[in-house]
Amino acid sequence: MQIIIPAYRAARFLPQCLDSVSASATADDEILVAVDACEETLEAARKYIGQVRVFWFPTNVGPYIVKNTLSVMRHSGWLMFMDAD
Repeated sequence: MQIIIPAYRAARFLPQCLDSVSASATADDEILVAVDACEETLEAARKYIGQVRVFWFPTNVGPYIVKNTLSVMRHSGWLMFMDAD
């Protein structure tokens, strides 16, 4: 399963979110964090590189575009969407 988490202005909540999702994920799960044009959130997400895949969107495009963009990159049949906050 791929877990897609769009994150915009979520630096305050992202560590708790990623700790929780990582603790619940199995070895087959892949966590994708899409940082939507927020440098502060990008810095928070970088601390989890190795546990999650971080994608940077330099322009704020909104969760709809982020989710659709990352969903076409999936390697498995199931998708799960989480909010960073």
